[in-house]
Amino acid sequence: MNLSQNSRSKDKVGGTFAFNGIQDDIAASLIVPASQKNSYQRRYSYPGIGGRNSAGPAQYPDDSVCMKPDDVLRRIGTQPNLRTRLKIPEGKYTYILGAQKSGTSTLHRLLKRHRDIYFYPQEAALFDLDTFTGSKKDWVQFEHFFDDWRSESVIGLKRANLLHYPHTAKIIKSVTPDARFIVLLRDPIDRVISAYYHYLISGYFPPVDIREGLPRLLYGDWGEMYPKYRKEIISFGFYASQLEMWMNVFDPDRFKIITLEEMAEDMPGLLRSCCSFLEVDENADFGDIEVREKEAVYSLHRLRLLQMISFRNMGEHDLDQMDTEDRLFVKTIEEVDRMVMAPLFPKKKPELDAKMEQHLRDIYYEESKRLEKMLHRDLSQWRVFQ
Repeated sequence: MNLSQNSRSKDKVGGTFAFNGIQDDIAASLIVPASQKNSYQRRYSYPGIGGRNSAGPAQYPDDSVCMKPDDVLRRIGTQPNLRTRLKIPEGKYTYILGAQKSGTSTLHRLLKRHRDIYFYPQEAALFDLDTFTGSKKDWVQFEHFFDDWRSESVIGLKRANLLHYPHTAKIIKSVTPDARFIVLLRDPIDRVISAYYHYLISGYFPPVDIREGLPRLLYGDWGEMYPKYRKEIISFGFYASQLEMWMNVFDPDRFKIITLEEMAEDMPGLLRSCCSFLEVDENADFGDIEVREKEAVYSLHRLRLLQMISFRNMGEHDLDQMDTEDRLFVKTIEEVDRMVMAPLFPKKKPELDAKMEQHLRDIYYEESKRLEKMLHRDLSQWRVFQ
């Protein structure tokens, strides 16, 4: 795979938008250095929209609430022979990474049916940079991911968001140096929409239509209140820059890149291709291979109800670890939504304001063109190119 290391620039002369070298802003794994914050604001300014700060983007507070990536890596560097000291099985370690709603859950669900593939059954939320510190407790949790491993040759974890934290590559390299990666991508503008409604159903923002809420998040009052999500909702779509950073740590041949369109077009063929990549039997029977991602909820009425049992309000939805009253409450809300609210408020994908959609095209166009060249694929069906 040929990787282009040339910086790209795009300027909209006479307009309201200009940026150069997008990858600079995620070079520190989404923790933007103070020296780059003004640059970040200038690149993504969108005057004339948003809440009380309609003249331009909100000021960017220091929201680095976790250990800096370099500090974590230095701690790991002081732990000699880390790989040999960990009680984890020998095998071909594989990680599923990718964009929101790109098919990672479906692929994870299907691949773990293969007799030679073990995947930790849940989301492996360990290496996220807002929680991982490289402590003994972290490594004990890593070991527990493999408690149910029997003798499968492929050993896998799924955590889509890790793609967007390039420093994580060095952490993974320290414990599974020969790892392979299956990366699923989708149109970055569609990903912004999915991310916005994921934040809503998780309870991070009030349930507000995207045509009002997205401008407020990027350049209005919400940007001050929720700086982490203001950053992530844009930065998570810079796929080419993120892949380049990962491939500076692992050889490009260790990556299999899949688009959502490829998954929808030929799922059986895609599974055979993944098995070939993982060096296991390509003719395994996967049973029902229908692509079924978790339903997206766009109705504000349903979101108001579901926020009552959101991650922010209830914690992880591990019903087995809840007490009886909390478990009953969660199941009741879910049943009311399924039986009453979902039929009353059918799924209808929201539309972006035309000005905002063009703004997102401007942000992602050059980055997506670089991705096309990296992957040697035609991505013209993505709405960023429409």
